[in-house]
Amino acid sequence: MGIDYISGERVLPVDLLAGKEARLAALPRFGFEVFLNRRLIETGARDAVVPWPEVASPSKASKQGPRAGLGADIGMMGDIFRTIGATECLSQIRALRRRRAV
Repeated sequence: MGIDYISGERVLPVDLLAGKEARLAALPRFGFEVFLNRRLIETGARDAVVPWPEVASPSKASKQGPRAGLGADIGMMGDIFRTIGATECLSQIRALRRRRAV
């Protein structure tokens, strides 16, 4: 979807998630991404989007076909919105863009 904040590729200190194991185990698959974003914002951590030349993350539609890809995107968004609401989702994007280190 081209959103840095749900890309899945992250490097972070493990203490960011320490003590959160029970909560993590209860998250839906893509709920981890927005949970992690929430932790980054709560702790004041900054993120950096690092260019990775010649590496791309293909869309679900290109990997699975249009119908299955759309279904997978809908499932991903369902996981996200079961974890946080639409308002927090937009707030996360704004907050992470403001905090970006690079």
